[in-house]
Amino acid sequence: MKLLYIPPITEVKEELYTEFSKLCYVDHMWIDGTKSRPDLAYVQSGAASVDLLKDVANVCPVYQWDGDYRPEGLPGVKNSLPYCDKTFNAAAINDYIWLPHGVADWHFKPVKHKAQGVVMIANHYGHFPGGVERHELGEILKKRGDFTGWGSGFGRSLPYKQCASVNNNARFAIGGNIYNDVPKYFSNRPMNAMAAGTCYIMRYVPGLEEVFTDGVDCLFWRTFSEALSHLTISDKVRNKIAKTGQAKVWQNYRFKQFAEKIIKEWEKR
Repeated sequence: MKLLYIPPITEVKEELYTEFSKLCYVDHMWIDGTKSRPDLAYVQSGAASVDLLKDVANVCPVYQWDGDYRPEGLPGVKNSLPYCDKTFNAAAINDYIWLPHGVADWHFKPVKHKAQGVVMIANHYGHFPGGVERHELGEILKKRGDFTGWGSGFGRSLPYKQCASVNNNARFAIGGNIYNDVPKYFSNRPMNAMAAGTCYIMRYVPGLEEVFTDGVDCLFWRTFSEALSHLTISDKVRNKIAKTGQAKVWQNYRFKQFAEKIIKEWEKR
């Protein structure tokens, strides 16, 4: 099988390319359909123009992943939908195939049993209902002496390559969700934190129990008081959840499984 890989404009482009290369022949050039005659093209929404998609769609099926656009950006990908045979999304919406964000292998670190403090990595999305809630949670957590916030929501950025170490050093990582009513939608931050060996306190969204088990892989919260109560669990319980959550992510949500899902969808067409 020959795959035309049109890389996303993010840090993960080489990591995903590597995983695809383990499964099939991968090309990343397109010259009027003459290069390699691919069997399938994979594109992340926004990484290719509509004109390019039209050209590619005349030669082979096109699969796109528009999870990075998230629900608020779906109108922005409608122009590409006529040229894409299957669309994957990080939210369980419409007729799309649910495929959450992938995790790079370098995020995985041994669970640090004596980790300290609470960390929250969050950008500012005050124009969304969940963004307001997340900001309010951050304000509450700032009153703790063991809390550190990163991202535009806290006025400072955290380089992507430093996320694993920051998460690994924290006893807990906590987060909200800017779309609290969208089934199974969450960003890559929960899984990045779980991969790094911390216990993640995760805002509940509909269907989350189909992905993770509360109190086993991570801890769900629906109210601020519930989120804060999780911070009082013992180190023994915390470390057990951190290890189980990490194993769950390793088994199911690395870029390896992400790439396999794309290829399997093509194989069963």
